[in-house]
Amino acid sequence: MKKIIIIRLCEIFLKGNNRSYFLSMLEDNIKNALSGIKYDFTKIQMRYLIGGFNEEDYDLIVSRLLKVGGIHTFSPAVSVESDVKKISEATIELCSELCGSFKIETNRADKTFPLHSVELSSLIGGDVLESNAK
Repeated sequence: MKKIIIIRLCEIFLKGNNRSYFLSMLEDNIKNALSGIKYDFTKIQMRYLIGGFNEEDYDLIVSRLLKVGGIHTFSPAVSVESDVKKISEATIELCSELCGSFKIETNRADKTFPLHSVELSSLIGGDVLESNAK
């Protein structure tokens, strides 16, 4: 389980024929903002992923990303293999110290994944509930 940051874009979709220019400029601005920090940059489905960084640099990365225009939101996340059991194990680990009611919501971006989003959410929610009941 590797920590990553998911970056979501803002208003770039409205730029019409100039979209590729603005996307390129945003990527350059993100990379410039994170200069001097070791990280991996990945583009996936009109989002960017920042990974491979030292966990001690997380706060520095966040503070720099806050200053980049064109970023709508960014979120901490973890990268896990595309396997139901591994996803469930990672979720249980992330929720181990939480208590009270909860909701698991998944978004199956990979349509070849064997379970639909609702099925996966239900399965993982049941695993988390069972592990926290112990």
